Amino acid sequence: MNFAGATYPSNEPLSRRSWPEGRPELLDRLLDAFLNYLSIECGLSSNTLSAYRRDLREFVGWLQNQGLVRPQQVEPGVVQRHLVALHERGLAVASIARPI
Repeated sequence: MNFAGATYPSNEPLSRRSWPEGRPELLDRLLDAFLNYLSIECGLSSNTLSAYRRDLREFVGWLQNQGLVRPQQVEPGVVQRHLVALHERGLAVASIARPI
């Protein structure tokens, strides 16, 4: 498997992979690779991809603002904090649930 210019064995759990050291652009490259996968392999519509892209780019931006730039730093508690931040911004429950 190749993400963001780094090759990893496909059977190794994400948490055990040795990701390249924290570079903010790494999360952006992983996001782009994931969106390409959704487009090519899953055949999602352009509207769906646009919505995913918008939500995921907002999440990656939030992660970077929190100083979290390595994939292994993104744990369930981090996602929960992001959801709380969305709630505190006044987003409706449906808007918060969509990116999950």
